[in-house]
Amino acid sequence: MIAGIQDVYYYVDDMAQAVAFYRDTLGLRLISESPHWSVFDVGGVRLGLHKAEGNPIRSSLNHAGIYAGATVTFKVRGIQQEVERLQSAGVKFIGDVVDEPFGILAAFQDLDGNIIKLMEPKAV
Repeated sequence: MIAGIQDVYYYVDDMAQAVAFYRDTLGLRLISESPHWSVFDVGGVRLGLHKAEGNPIRSSLNHAGIYAGATVTFKVRGIQQEVERLQSAGVKFIGDVVDEPFGILAAFQDLDGNIIKLMEPKAV
Protein backbone atom coordinates (compact mmCIF):
# COMPACT_ATOMS: atom_id res chain seq x y z
CA MET A 1 0.00 0.00 0.00
CA ILE A 2 1.35 3.44 -0.90
CA ALA A 3 1.53 5.61 2.20
CA GLY A 4 2.88 8.84 0.74
CA ILE A 5 5.86 10.36 -1.01
CA GLN A 6 9.18 9.61 0.67
CA ASP A 7 11.13 12.15 -1.36
CA VAL A 8 11.69 13.62 -4.78
CA TYR A 9 15.28 14.02 -5.90
CA TYR A 10 17.63 15.20 -8.59
CA TYR A 11 21.07 13.89 -9.52
CA VAL A 12 23.91 16.39 -9.24
CA ASP A 13 27.61 16.37 -10.13
CA ASP A 14 28.98 18.67 -7.42
CA MET A 15 27.12 18.23 -4.13
CA ALA A 16 28.59 21.27 -2.36
CA GLN A 17 27.80 23.55 -5.29
CA ALA A 18 24.29 22.10 -5.65
CA VAL A 19 23.56 22.43 -1.92
CA ALA A 20 24.67 26.07 -2.04
CA PHE A 21 22.37 26.73 -5.02
CA TYR A 22 19.28 25.15 -3.44
CA ARG A 23 19.98 26.59 0.03
CA ASP A 24 21.39 30.04 -0.75
CA THR A 25 19.90 30.93 -4.14
CA LEU A 26 16.51 29.23 -3.86
CA GLY A 27 16.25 29.69 -0.08
CA LEU A 28 15.30 26.09 0.78
CA ARG A 29 15.80 24.71 4.30
CA LEU A 30 18.60 22.14 4.41
CA ILE A 31 17.87 19.30 6.84
CA SER A 32 20.77 16.94 6.11
CA GLU A 33 23.92 17.01 4.01
CA SER A 34 26.52 14.45 2.98
CA PRO A 35 28.85 14.06 -0.02
CA HIS A 36 26.37 11.61 -1.62
CA TRP A 37 22.87 12.59 -0.41
CA SER A 38 21.46 15.88 0.86
CA VAL A 39 17.87 16.70 1.79
CA PHE A 40 15.81 19.88 1.98
CA ASP A 41 12.41 20.36 3.57
CA VAL A 42 10.02 22.16 1.26
CA GLY A 43 6.72 22.63 3.05
CA GLY A 44 6.80 19.11 4.49
CA VAL A 45 8.04 17.40 1.31
CA ARG A 46 11.63 16.14 1.14
CA LEU A 47 13.63 17.30 -1.88
CA GLY A 48 16.84 15.32 -2.20
CA LEU A 49 20.07 15.76 -4.12
CA HIS A 50 21.83 12.53 -5.07
CA LYS A 51 25.47 12.47 -6.19
CA ALA A 52 25.60 11.34 -9.82
CA GLU A 53 28.76 9.28 -9.15
CA GLY A 54 29.96 9.80 -12.72
CA ASN A 55 26.70 8.64 -14.32
CA PRO A 56 25.27 11.01 -16.92
CA ILE A 57 22.59 13.35 -15.63
CA ARG A 58 19.53 13.15 -17.84
CA SER A 59 17.54 16.36 -17.93
CA SER A 60 13.92 16.60 -18.96
CA LEU A 61 14.85 19.74 -20.88
CA ASN A 62 13.23 19.69 -24.27
CA HIS A 63 12.87 23.43 -24.72
CA ALA A 64 9.29 23.06 -23.54
CA GLY A 65 9.90 25.24 -20.49
CA ILE A 66 6.88 24.93 -18.22
CA TYR A 67 5.68 21.92 -20.24
CA ALA A 68 8.75 19.79 -19.44
CA GLY A 69 7.86 16.65 -17.51
CA ALA A 70 9.43 15.02 -14.45
CA THR A 71 10.20 18.23 -12.65
CA VAL A 72 9.77 19.74 -9.23
CA THR A 73 7.29 22.61 -9.23
CA PHE A 74 7.55 25.04 -6.33
CA LYS A 75 4.35 26.83 -5.32
CA VAL A 76 5.04 30.55 -4.90
CA ARG A 77 3.20 33.75 -4.06
CA GLY A 78 4.22 36.77 -6.13
CA ILE A 79 5.79 34.85 -8.99
CA GLN A 80 7.04 37.92 -10.85
CA GLN A 81 8.95 39.13 -7.79
CA GLU A 82 10.41 35.63 -7.27
CA VAL A 83 11.50 35.42 -10.92
CA GLU A 84 13.17 38.82 -10.62
CA ARG A 85 14.88 37.81 -7.34
CA LEU A 86 16.26 34.62 -8.88
CA GLN A 87 17.32 36.39 -12.09
CA SER A 88 19.26 38.92 -10.01
CA ALA A 89 21.01 35.93 -8.37
CA GLY A 90 22.07 34.71 -11.83
CA VAL A 91 19.37 32.08 -12.48
CA LYS A 92 18.61 31.69 -16.19
CA PHE A 93 14.96 31.08 -17.01
CA ILE A 94 13.69 28.98 -19.91
CA GLY A 95 11.23 30.95 -22.00
CA ASP A 96 8.79 33.46 -20.63
CA VAL A 97 6.54 33.54 -17.60
CA VAL A 98 3.35 31.90 -18.86
CA ASP A 99 -0.16 32.73 -17.70
CA GLU A 100 -2.42 29.66 -17.90
CA PRO A 101 -6.04 29.33 -16.69
CA PHE A 102 -4.87 27.30 -13.66
CA GLY A 103 -1.81 29.38 -12.73
CA ILE A 104 1.20 31.46 -13.71
CA LEU A 105 4.36 29.44 -14.41
CA ALA A 106 8.06 29.92 -15.05
CA ALA A 107 10.83 27.37 -15.60
CA PHE A 108 14.60 27.40 -15.05
CA GLN A 109 17.49 24.96 -14.71
CA ASP A 110 19.69 24.23 -11.72
CA LEU A 111 23.47 24.04 -12.07
CA ASP A 112 23.25 20.45 -13.39
CA GLY A 113 20.57 21.16 -16.00
CA ASN A 114 17.65 19.78 -13.96
CA ILE A 115 14.39 21.58 -14.73
CA ILE A 116 12.63 23.39 -11.89
CA LYS A 117 9.33 25.19 -12.19
CA LEU A 118 7.65 27.94 -10.20
CA MET A 119 3.86 28.17 -10.13
CA GLU A 120 1.53 30.71 -8.63
CA PRO A 121 -1.83 28.91 -8.61
CA LYS A 122 -4.95 30.87 -9.45
CA ALA A 123 -7.85 30.83 -7.04
CA VAL A 124 -10.58 28.47 -8.11
